[in-house]
Amino acid sequence: MNVIDGMACATPGCDNRGRPGLNIVGYGSFATKAGRRRRYRCTVCKGTLSTNTGTAYSGLRCTRREFNQVVSLRVEGVSIAATARVTGRSRNTLARWLERASTAAERFNRWRLRDFDVLELQADELCTFVDDKSRTRWLFAVLEVSSRLWAGSLLGRRSARNTKIVINDVATRLQDALWASEDSETLNTSFVERLNLTIRQGSAYLRRRSPCHARGEAQLRGHIALVQCYYNFLRPHRALRFGDETRTPAMQAGLVSTQLTWCDIFAAGGSTVVLVAVVVDVSMTVWRGKSHGAALLTRGLWSVRQRAA
Repeated sequence: MNVIDGMACATPGCDNRGRPGLNIVGYGSFATKAGRRRRYRCTVCKGTLSTNTGTAYSGLRCTRREFNQVVSLRVEGVSIAATARVTGRSRNTLARWLERASTAAERFNRWRLRDFDVLELQADELCTFVDDKSRTRWLFAVLEVSSRLWAGSLLGRRSARNTKIVINDVATRLQDALWASEDSETLNTSFVERLNLTIRQGSAYLRRRSPCHARGEAQLRGHIALVQCYYNFLRPHRALRFGDETRTPAMQAGLVSTQLTWCDIFAAGGSTVVLVAVVVDVSMTVWRGKSHGAALLTRGLWSVRQRAA
């Protein structure tokens, strides 16, 4: 497929907007720091566009390689201050870049993390805080054991309501699933506990005894989306080694056929996905107790198996 077949006009109000390959023609080129880049033109509104239009790279005064390097450092546990020293960029510039990257990662996760096979789900939560230690937040993570896919996550209070929300979020992306409670008597969280360690090692915000912490909840949520996207689609998993091939969790789950790159994530464009809410009744074992004078809390540890209907 030619590059022009995937190009779509992004001009607001244009009748040709969002229609890849239709009424798009070549229109010369323009100079960038990485060299000359091809320019295209919409024959309906006469607007121009490039391969960066509508992506996380749009309007950046840097190369794609430098942008990807910053994101790679952040998802490998490097703080934003250390990243600024390594790259020679200001922290404010990196914060703007990471905001773009997080938005693209969240959109890509919603688009691709759906309609996968489920044999066993394990879920757990880990604790962090936002701004100061009085604002405690919990990260709920759901793991599909057979493929090691980080299937869903939620950042919020440690409550039964959020526990059900994160399970229902995974359920919206599954079709024809019959849930059973075969493992409800004996909880097994060994695999998701290993995922917790991977998350903490890959996020400077979530490491124990770290001077780094998120200033806002939206910043932390976006950073978690980046780490989740990197874990599922870019990072080969040692437990998924088959001969000379080491697969990513997304490859093992059948969501993609090859290991992706940051360019695949950030240049995916503005794909939109509509999710249909599905409410699933999940059997859970609940521990209750008091902490800091708050109301009863729910400890979100469970393991659920799914059988084919």
